[in-house]
Amino acid sequence: MIRIYLWLLHRLTGFLLVFFLIFHILYFHWFNNSYDYIDIVLRIEKLPWKLFYLIFLISSIYHGVYGINTIIKEYTKNTTLLKALQWALLLLSFVIAFTGVSLLFS
Repeated sequence: MIRIYLWLLHRLTGFLLVFFLIFHILYFHWFNNSYDYIDIVLRIEKLPWKLFYLIFLISSIYHGVYGINTIIKEYTKNTTLLKALQWALLLLSFVIAFTGVSLLFS
C-alpha cells in the first residue's frame, strides 16, 4: 500500500519541479540579470526564498532518488548488489540533502 503513496509522491515532485524550473528560468535568467554574489546572498537570506529553495531541493532529491532506485531495481538481479546499491543511493541522498540544507541555512 505504501508503494502507491511513494509513486504518487514521485509524480507530485515531478509536477512541482516543472513549475520550480519554469519559475527559476523566467525569474533568474529572463527578468533578473543580476548574478552578483551580494544579490544572491541577500535574496537567500529572505524566508520565502529559503522555503522556495528548500522545497526545490527536497523535491529534486526525492524525485531523482526514486527514479534511480527504480532503474537499479529493474537492472540488478543480484539481491546483495541491489541492497548495497540502494543503501549507497540512500546515503548519497542524505549527504546531498544535508549539504544543501546546511548551505541554505548557514
